Amino acid sequence: YKMPNNLNYNIPNNLNYKMPNNLNYNIPNNLNYNYAKEDIITVITYNIRHGVGLDNNLGLEKIANVVKAENPDAVAFQEVDVQTKRTRRLDESKILGDLAGFKSFFGKSIPYGGGEYGNAIITRDRNAVLINHFPLPGKEPRCLLAIQSRTKMGTPFVFACTHLCLDETNRIKSTEIINNWVRQVPYPTILVGDMNCKTDSPPFKKFLEVWDSTWGAKPLPTFPANKPKTAIDHCLTYPKNKWKVKEIKVIEEKVASDHRPLKITLKLGN
Repeated sequence: YKMPNNLNYNIPNNLNYKMPNNLNYNIPNNLNYNYAKEDIITVITYNIRHGVGLDNNLGLEKIANVVKAENPDAVAFQEVDVQTKRTRRLDESKILGDLAGFKSFFGKSIPYGGGEYGNAIITRDRNAVLINHFPLPGKEPRCLLAIQSRTKMGTPFVFACTHLCLDETNRIKSTEIINNWVRQVPYPTILVGDMNCKTDSPPFKKFLEVWDSTWGAKPLPTFPANKPKTAIDHCLTYPKNKWKVKEIKVIEEKVASDHRPLKITLKLGN
């Protein structure tokens, strides 16, 4: 899905992407968690095409049902509308969170149609907090959204979502910005999203200077949804050798969006 080319967002060329120095990663210590034998985290990344499926119907309930059937701990959505004209002024982030019974967070990438368009995260952890939302470069500007949560064993971690742009020069710049950001994060981190690049591309290779890939021998295609041929939705983990992949799979949903959702189950620690 491409945004119209004739939109003028008047984005300055001299944007300053320095990361803030006053990040607050404090989580209360008196929270009650259900302890498990292994530190397992299950996440989903899903580009939802502003909630409109290949049948051209707005179907947030269908998307939420996909999520609920997989029972994840957190979900990252890309191409999310909030109060835009084309999607009936709905707050898609909040609705998806409410339908799944999760807490929701939204990060704007651009203004669009009288509302906002960007990324969202929903999580079953009601104590999760927003820690970062910053812009990324592109002819159509993008962003990174990150929350801090805890595993079922109470271990703090960061879950981040992004949707990289279509031109490779700015994708590489974005990977550099994200790599510099995660070096400041004091907790294990998961990054997911529609990266708009394959695993053999320069942007993905740049990511791997800092992150581990969760793919095994062969990445799984997620796009287009009706007959996937391309693997451009990814999951990365930080720091290296901190996470173990228990399972990674593409969810068999062909209609709800032009991408299929990607589900990843991870074990934290050795």
